[in-house]
Amino acid sequence: MQRVIARKDNYTDMFSIIETTYETDEQLNEIVHDEKRNPHLFDLAQGLVFRCHVIYHQQISSNHLLSHKDIIIFNFHHALFDFPSMNIFLRDLNQAYTTGQLTYENNTHLRYLDYAVIEQQMSMTGASMFWLDVLHDCELDQSLSLPFDRYRLANEHRTDRGTSISFDFGQDLSHHFLIHASSNNISLEHLTFAVYFIFIFKLTKGQTDLCLGMNINNNRYRDELKSIIGLFENVIPLRCQLDPHWCFHQLLKHVQEITTKSMKYSYFPLQYILNQHPHISKHAFLDKSLEFKSYKNNNTMMIGDSQIVPGSFSFNNNEDEIVIGIMGIEMAGGIYCPLSPRDPQHRLHALVQQTQGRLVLVHHLTTTKFRNINIDLLSNIRVTLDDLAYIIFTSGSTGTPKAVQVQHKNFIDCINSLTYINSLNKDDTVVQMTRCSFDIHVQEILGTLLVGGTLIMLHPGGTIDFDYLSKVVDLTEDTQSIPIGIPLSNYRCMIINQFLQSSATDQEGELFVGGVGVFAGYLGRDDLTAKALVEIDGQLFYRTGDLVT
Repeated sequence: MQRVIARKDNYTDMFSIIETTYETDEQLNEIVHDEKRNPHLFDLAQGLVFRCHVIYHQQISSNHLLSHKDIIIFNFHHALFDFPSMNIFLRDLNQAYTTGQLTYENNTHLRYLDYAVIEQQMSMTGASMFWLDVLHDCELDQSLSLPFDRYRLANEHRTDRGTSISFDFGQDLSHHFLIHASSNNISLEHLTFAVYFIFIFKLTKGQTDLCLGMNINNNRYRDELKSIIGLFENVIPLRCQLDPHWCFHQLLKHVQEITTKSMKYSYFPLQYILNQHPHISKHAFLDKSLEFKSYKNNNTMMIGDSQIVPGSFSFNNNEDEIVIGIMGIEMAGGIYCPLSPRDPQHRLHALVQQTQGRLVLVHHLTTTKFRNINIDLLSNIRVTLDDLAYIIFTSGSTGTPKAVQVQHKNFIDCINSLTYINSLNKDDTVVQMTRCSFDIHVQEILGTLLVGGTLIMLHPGGTIDFDYLSKVVDLTEDTQSIPIGIPLSNYRCMIINQFLQSSATDQEGELFVGGVGVFAGYLGRDDLTAKALVEIDGQLFYRTGDLVT
């Protein structure tokens, strides 16, 4: 039976604080075991979902000070707490413990209750129809015929304790796994699901209608939600009706299709899906699921006086090869243009054709994407400051991506300006945060190495993993706002009106930036270059489009 608890402004009824004592280790183990296994400690009907249990050794402290043998247990019910909430709670706990206060981000106005209200107000018609159609005739209550070597105990004899078994793929198998995903333009997740479905198909001696649970962790879709404790996870069924006569490539495409469609409607709560099948008492598909975990590589790399500290070297473009590749291209007199290995093959070929590039640097994961690219030897070239250093594509949000041409003098003088004002120096540790499609990544990588600083390369998804970031770099403060300030050295800023004249004091105008940082124009798009770059008093300026005073 579902019960809706009345909304309260006082949240003290949602948690309880318990104090107990223990004498021996056996008594302590009993208390801990009870916290783990006793479902009656929470009262969901009254909204009691959080417990703080203070366990004192021998006697309760009169001054509320803990000794080294005292223990605090924080116990959360999963109805209001998912795994990302653990990092949020530990961060807040650490802040409150070290500073004596708890501050909130300026952009955090939402509460978990607000999220629940918004979810209830969302239109679920399309999602409801989708899941009714996908799960039509699916036997959700039927367990798979797996070859168990023993059968489970009756419910009254079960301990409800799980176990885990680990095994190593091995380097060769992992290597071939990554190559297959890259060469077929398919994600590792889809490839893994396809292999898993084949595994279940063979274990069940040919069952073709397979359904398993898939955990969804992307419901914190707004920045405000990333700092809120709550249950944002969802579980959806992933149904695969495979044909035993398919080749593996056909299965891959089918898994890719069903996964993409299911993710589109993954916001539909699991309880709503179960309510569509009221005659089912056992939801067997939830007994099977698949999770992904990545592991770190502690290798480090030194280039000159600079140190690179890599994170996990998984299938992404933030590997040590990209640093060596950029430096090699620039030192050989080439023009660096980043291409993401995650882009489809036709897009990569179109971008290469647009740059009229003759050479593409690849590694073992991307070589199959450029089989038709001819290879030539680099010739000795004298590089000048006016030569192009690299080409960076815009995002393409307003149309076809534009190729921005950046000269060596643009980049070098930019770094020199930053070092002149001590914004970047050899004692800095720089975390490489942006993707290779953003211009700032060149400054993060090459700029740091040029000044002799320390460069940290994060694992995939590391930029949004606060716990991981706190381990690789010491975060001590956040910047709330950044004023425009004064121009860097060798730069000139002007506020220009609609008549291309200097605006009067305190009058609004468009910000124009001139100096060594002005790029060389858009490759092959003179019409756009003429709009973006304007000559004033014999000097070239870039129109930012920003209105300032």
